[in-house]
Amino acid sequence: MFRYIFSISAVFLIVMGCSSDPSANYQEISLLKHGFPINILAPDSPVVKTFDLIVKKDITVQKGDDYSVQIFMGDASIYDPKKIKDRLLEDLKANNQYFDQVVLEEDHGFVYKTLIDSLNPNYGFNLVKIQGDKEFIFQTGIMGSFSEEQALRMYKAVKNEKK
Repeated sequence: MFRYIFSISAVFLIVMGCSSDPSANYQEISLLKHGFPINILAPDSPVVKTFDLIVKKDITVQKGDDYSVQIFMGDASIYDPKKIKDRLLEDLKANNQYFDQVVLEEDHGFVYKTLIDSLNPNYGFNLVKIQGDKEFIFQTGIMGSFSEEQALRMYKAVKNEKK
């Protein structure tokens, strides 16, 4: 009987360990040493690449195949994140022929679905933050394909929100 209970307990712990939310292990990281005065949640030891696009700076924070966040930083011309988010969403709908639907929409950001064909949905996000005179636009990294769960997890991570 004890062996039976032990076996069931072991299976339960293994299943719970495998199905745990990876974002529970995310840590707050500062991007200041890369020239971005912001913090985000990310997996341990991500690869960080920066690019200077003259009028904007671009940074990508990546770890494995399920975490890739790209951030653009530039001088803010509009100090209303909702207006910037609305413009980004309007541009996405008008210019991405594969746009399918908005999965989540908030004042500062949204998660969306693109559909190249019915078998290959891909999810992405955009989030806007204004800090001082700087505008930050967060989005899924351009390399990779992401599930809805992965996109939502990254969206919450850049909002610096666990779970």
